[in-house]
Amino acid sequence: MRAAAMNAKDVMKALERLGTAQTKKTWMRHGCPEPLFGVKIGDMKPLMKKTGRDTELAKALFRTGNADAMYFAGLIAVGRELSRADLEDWARRANWSMISEYSVPWNAAEHPDAWSLGCGWIDAREEKVVATGWCTLSGVLAMREDLDLKAVEKLLQRAVKTMVA
Repeated sequence: MRAAAMNAKDVMKALERLGTAQTKKTWMRHGCPEPLFGVKIGDMKPLMKKTGRDTELAKALFRTGNADAMYFAGLIAVGRELSRADLEDWARRANWSMISEYSVPWNAAEHPDAWSLGCGWIDAREEKVVATGWCTLSGVLAMREDLDLKAVEKLLQRAVKTMVA
């Protein structure tokens, strides 16, 4: 349990203090758009100890559109506490690969509707949403034992066809 709750404004100030020009330059070189502060992921870990897992805070941070805050939101959210609509919104609003391929899928894979979300996203038109779908499905495969092996086999066949084409 955390000693004192942090709100989104507090976290944004903390992220801003943790950002560096060099990390910002690196993230932007790897496709991250503004706005961002340039926070190293390792520097987010101590902040996570202050916030704890907090889905409501995560939703507020994700809505800021700040890449550091969106990534941090993925670290502190509890995927099964997010609604399907929240996850759909996150998948569409993810503004770079660290969020669309990590933050959103980590949380989506914890959700009861993970399989159907992932399958829907791999049919999207936007490449980033497709990536979110495949990463979500790989998370489901890694974490769950109650898999429909015929459905998994169909996805594997689809992946092979897609990669060869």
